[in-house]
Amino acid sequence: MEIARLDFAEGLKVKKIKVGPMLAVVEVANLPKDVEEAFKKEKLINDVIILAVVKQLNDSKKKVQEALIDFDDEFQPSGDKNADEDKIKQLNSQCAQICKAQQGVAESVALKKWQEYVSRKDAWKKCQIKFGCKIAFTSIGLGVSVATAAVSGGATAVAVLGMAKKVYDLGKEVYEFAKSISAVEDNIVTIAAALSKHYGGPSVQKLDWKANAKEVVNMLVQIPGFDKGTTALKDKLTQHRAKLGQLEAKAESAHGQASQMMKKLEEMEKTTKGTVLAEKAKALGQKVDVLLDKASDLNGTVQEGETFNQTMTAMNEQFIAKTDPKIRPLRDVVEYVSAAGEVAGLAKDVFDLATAIAA
Repeated sequence: MEIARLDFAEGLKVKKIKVGPMLAVVEVANLPKDVEEAFKKEKLINDVIILAVVKQLNDSKKKVQEALIDFDDEFQPSGDKNADEDKIKQLNSQCAQICKAQQGVAESVALKKWQEYVSRKDAWKKCQIKFGCKIAFTSIGLGVSVATAAVSGGATAVAVLGMAKKVYDLGKEVYEFAKSISAVEDNIVTIAAALSKHYGGPSVQKLDWKANAKEVVNMLVQIPGFDKGTTALKDKLTQHRAKLGQLEAKAESAHGQASQMMKKLEEMEKTTKGTVLAEKAKALGQKVDVLLDKASDLNGTVQEGETFNQTMTAMNEQFIAKTDPKIRPLRDVVEYVSAAGEVAGLAKDVFDLATAIAA
């Protein structure tokens, strides 16, 4: 015969886990007919035994709910569904142990109160009745929002990793291109400096360039390697402009991929809010934000490279025309490598963080 029941999960408020009904039922068996009728009718039995059992069940309910609330408060979903479910399995095991212990407590309370009661009822002292408590423990699972976050977060993490890999590859290419452009600019400055030395030599500069234009041309043409130097410089400048275009395209591509990644990370932060994955997405987003700034800075150096190319092209055209005695100043080599190195380094950091998130 059932004498008390209580749902341990009733009124439970948790956010990250899902807890089904947890019904505790206390029964008494081996009751003689008159004792069974007494349980149903006698207020004293209700007051002494049943109320004591109900009180104990409420105490047990409080202990179970406190354990579940503590777990829910401390549980930080990782965004990895398998890892989170392993923690939930541990919680299930712990709750099952708690419930088993509370079953024994409820049975002991019922038996003790019964013994106290029958000590005053000689007719029932020989009754060998049994009290049993069963707690129908249903398994605890991940909350819907957490489970959804793990699935959507995991898919987004994979997409972010793909973008990060592209940015990383582009970062390495950008760095190599930057080094090659710097080498070309060194060659350009070296060739231009040699030509400028001849062009600005005393024997050439002392001539009247307007009155003796032909003599100026002949004198420069006769300088060994002068015209070949202007041809070589022109080729280097053409090569330089092409490399600048490629560097700019790769920097813009890296910037575009990083911008798309930022959108994905913002999406991940929203769908995994309150989880460890959201914190990782935020940290990665901050790193990507710096990368975007550095990619923009690199585009600024490309613009400096364009100015370098225009200045040196104008100088070479002056060497070829041989009509203007004024020597143009040489341009300094643009510092691409440090800017590209920062982009490449940040791209590597981004890729490492994205890999950790998707793992």
